[in-house]
Amino acid sequence: MVRTGGSSTGGGRNAGADNRIDEVLQALANLGTAIGAQAQQPQVGTNVGGGKYRLQGLVEQFLKLRPPKFTGLGHPEDAKRWIKSMEKIFRLLNCNDVDRVALAEYQLEDNAQHWWYASKDTVFSQGVEVTWEVFVNAFYGQYFFDCARDQKIAKFMNLTQSDMTVVRYEAKFSELSRFAPQLIEAQERRCKRFLNGLKIEIQK
Repeated sequence: MVRTGGSSTGGGRNAGADNRIDEVLQALANLGTAIGAQAQQPQVGTNVGGGKYRLQGLVEQFLKLRPPKFTGLGHPEDAKRWIKSMEKIFRLLNCNDVDRVALAEYQLEDNAQHWWYASKDTVFSQGVEVTWEVFVNAFYGQYFFDCARDQKIAKFMNLTQSDMTVVRYEAKFSELSRFAPQLIEAQERRCKRFLNGLKIEIQK
């Protein structure tokens, strides 16, 4: 979790917040991410929707939501919970893929940080687009152990709507399908698997 230290005065709190924003932006730049590189570029024109001002605003909002850290030292389920917590924040802030990867990267600590330093050039090798899906697949491959992943795949293969609403079934389908991308690579196969899990009366 992000700590909110600083003085009890308004000025102290503002100074602390500014320091944290600068720290994140600098760290992102040091990590060599696209968002960090943008943060180092001078603002062009007065469009506050892009460039440095946009990044400063994004990071400020991100920190206010107290995003969780991930060390890679806990239970495999911790990895899943961390991804879900981060995605909740990203949806609220309407982050694009590059923002998501960069901000998630900043929240990695200890073992997880060392893993990413050693792996990111391979995960995002030349010609590979920086997307959240690619990051999550690499992350789960490292921290969501085979036995836990196999259990999720089995749950996906046996998933049916049962007593769930269609909306709830769709959400569960999307959640579990991440662990079995090879089973639904083609859109046609994905749709067919989804439809087969619906109640018979809905399929008709």
